[in-house]
Amino acid sequence: MSHMTLDDRVYIQEGLDNNLNPNLISRKIGKSHSTVLNKTFGCFVK
Repeated sequence: MSHMTLDDRVYIQEGLDNNLNPNLISRKIGKSHSTVLNKTFGCFVK
């Protein structure tokens, strides 16, 4: 399993800012959609 790079994180943030679907973002950076969702919404789940 590879770690997310800063570029991956920036792409996720920019994609979300531009209302891109998390599934599309995940395909673009080569990560699973659950990884993107965890990075996106994980901070809200305790």
